[in-house]
Amino acid sequence: MIFPKSNFQKKKLDNLISYPLEIFKKTKNSNKPKQQFKNLKNKLFHMLTNWKDYKPIRGKIEDFFKVSKRAFGL
Repeated sequence: MIFPKSNFQKKKLDNLISYPLEIFKKTKNSNKPKQQFKNLKNKLFHMLTNWKDYKPIRGKIEDFFKVSKRAFGL
């Protein structure tokens, strides 16, 4: 995961994330995938609230991709 830039908005990301299609199947266990999705989403947003701890990692990841793109001509 590449951590967000400084002008990141959680609400915008929340609007982009949607349930997987598996949830809309007509099955008895439709609540289990919903709960798993909600748990993952909550974990993601919890990590994003503390993303400043990971800010130095983002720069290293971006540098890695820049070098990779130049090396492979992408």
